[in-house]
Amino acid sequence: MSRKTIQLVRDLFPASPDPIIERASVDEFYLDLSTQVYRTLLDRFPDITSDTISTQKLPLPAVKNPLNWQMDRVMNPPERGDHGESPDWDDVALSVGADIVRNIREHIKQRLRLTTSAGVSHNKLLAKVASRASGDDDNPARV
Repeated sequence: MSRKTIQLVRDLFPASPDPIIERASVDEFYLDLSTQVYRTLLDRFPDITSDTISTQKLPLPAVKNPLNWQMDRVMNPPERGDHGESPDWDDVALSVGADIVRNIREHIKQRLRLTTSAGVSHNKLLAKVASRASGDDDNPARV
């Protein structure tokens, strides 16, 4: 099933650039979502350009709708007061990554009838910890 799962994941992304998938074991792999998250951020925040990113400190993202932290198990939830502080770019990027992972897991469940666990983080170690914490349910955990 591992080959079928990896092929399904590859099919969910555009052909270029090819998604970076690193096999960790027979039934486990790491997926680098950097390109997909970056593209989604550019779509959602069109004022951001490559020039802006390389030459200026980015302002906090103007998020129209609050990030829905309840859809996922957040292991290290952002500390937000009751004053509705804006999320930072890390929060938004993790949220986008979790959305992508949720979609991947749903496709795997529907097409291959397999349950999966997943962790979303900035590095493989924390993603592994988050994956263990998420278990085989419908929600990826974010760190």
